[in-house]
Amino acid sequence: MPLNDAKERASQLETEVTSLDRRLILASGLEGIEGFRQRWSLHGRLTDTKKRLESLKQGMENRKRE
Repeated sequence: MPLNDAKERASQLETEVTSLDRRLILASGLEGIEGFRQRWSLHGRLTDTKKRLESLKQGMENRKRE
């Protein structure tokens, strides 16, 4: 992936992380099994997105060193 595309993708992932964080906070007010399901789903998506962002940033750093 070209470096400019990687920077743009990193920006998109950071925006997605922020959005998921906010949605998780709002979901914490829901009670019962539906609230649990929503929080569980958002937590999984947030974790996956953070890992993708971390990997992308690490790849960009490795590329800059070379």
